[in-house]
Amino acid sequence: IHRRLLHTATPPLSSRQTDMKASSDDASDPRKLMPLRTYADDLREKPNVEYTIRPIGFVKSPYKERFGTPRQATVETQILGGTPQEGELVLDASIAKTSLRGLDGFDYCWVMSWMHLNTGYKPLITPPRLRMGRKKGSVPRVGLFATRAPHRPNQIALSALRIVSVCEKSGVVRVRGLDLIDGTPIIDIKPYVPYCDAFPDAASGWVGTLPQANGPDYVRYVAALGVVM
Repeated sequence: IHRRLLHTATPPLSSRQTDMKASSDDASDPRKLMPLRTYADDLREKPNVEYTIRPIGFVKSPYKERFGTPRQATVETQILGGTPQEGELVLDASIAKTSLRGLDGFDYCWVMSWMHLNTGYKPLITPPRLRMGRKKGSVPRVGLFATRAPHRPNQIALSALRIVSVCEKSGVVRVRGLDLIDGTPIIDIKPYVPYCDAFPDAASGWVGTLPQANGPDYVRYVAALGVVM
C-alpha cells in the first residue's frame, strides 16, 4: 500500500490573519502560510490493518547463523573472524540501479531489513549484557522496546553500515561492519547523515549504566557440548 501523506502543524488562517502583512520569514517559507490539510484524517486506517512489504534485495554475508554474528554493526569482539566483516547489499533486478546514484558520497548508510528467521517475542526480556557481575535471579528485566532484541512483533532490523563501494551498474553496495546473516531481506537503504542522525550526548537508559557501552556480552560456553548458554 503506497500513499503519499502531506501534513503541516500550522493551524488554518483566519480572515484577519490573511489580511495581515506577512513577516519576512513567512514570505521566505510559504509552508507557514498554508491552511491546515487533513490527509491523515481522510486516510485513517483501522489499528490492525496489515501491510505488505516487498524486499528490494538481499544481504550477502559471511555470517550463516546467529552464533558469531555481531549484535550491532559496531561490535568488534566475540564475532566470527575476530574482526568486522564485509558483505554486500544486492538489489533486486526489478529495482532501478540508478536508485543508488549518489550513495557513494556518504561514509555510512542505514539498512532496514527483515529478520526472516526469527519468530515470536516476549514483552519483557533480560539483555545478555545486564547479566555481567550479577547472580542468577537478580538480573533485572526490561521492556522489549527498551532493547535491541532481535525478536519483535515486526522483525525489522536497523543497521548503520560503513560503505566500502557502490556499483550502480550491478546494483551492489559493499559494506563493512555487517551485523546481518546471509540471505536477510532488505527493506530499504538510506544515507547516514550526521547532523540529523547523531546525538552523542543523548541518554542511553540501562546501557549507560554498563561499565563499557560497547563491551562484551555475557556468554557462558559449554565446551564439551559446543553450545552457548
